[in-house]
Amino acid sequence: MEQTAFDAWTRRRFATAASGLSALVGLGLAERGMAKKKKKKKKKAPGRCWIDGTSCGKEEKQCQAKFCLHAPFTIEAVWTNDGGQGAYLVVPPRNAATGPGPYLNFACNDVNSPKCGTAYPFACINEDQVGPGDGVTTVHTLLSGAYEYWIQLNPETDEGELTITLRDKGGRVVQEWEAPANPSDDNVGWHVFDIDGKRGAITSVDDLSDQSLPKAARDPYTFVCGN
Repeated sequence: MEQTAFDAWTRRRFATAASGLSALVGLGLAERGMAKKKKKKKKKAPGRCWIDGTSCGKEEKQCQAKFCLHAPFTIEAVWTNDGGQGAYLVVPPRNAATGPGPYLNFACNDVNSPKCGTAYPFACINEDQVGPGDGVTTVHTLLSGAYEYWIQLNPETDEGELTITLRDKGGRVVQEWEAPANPSDDNVGWHVFDIDGKRGAITSVDDLSDQSLPKAARDPYTFVCGN
């Protein structure tokens, strides 16, 4: 009888010890698994874009990094009227000392600012201000941050009088936009598209403001141009 009681007590103690050991082993394996997971920290996927420059996810035939924008690239503004519509480019700040709402317009060109392509904001806007004609914005270096491309539409601009063509580094047409009508008696800003400078992806906006530039894009604002 005493032997039976002793055996039962021994089995219970052994079962308790085995359970504790199993828990410790399991905890150790779990900690090792967590350590491995930390070591195998997943890298962020590189920026990928559809063939029209918009952001996409998993890589496939029509979703690849090569379809994102890589500097230098150009934005062409071609108009048929004689109004000389003006381009404005909102750019990321250079640093904390950059004023609010940094932007450049047609005054930042190769003639007025020969270093516009090699100094901040590394972009130039060359335009025929008499018209009919065209204007070419060249982004020589793509900075990390948000870009916005705007056009100042003069009074009584008809729909389709102005065409915007975004071309990639190799000259391929990425997207095109036709200007909406401006039936008012005032200059208004047309927000054409945005660029994510870090990823090189674009977002079409195509929205007409009721204010003139640069206030339509940023208020307050700061004119910036390499010189």
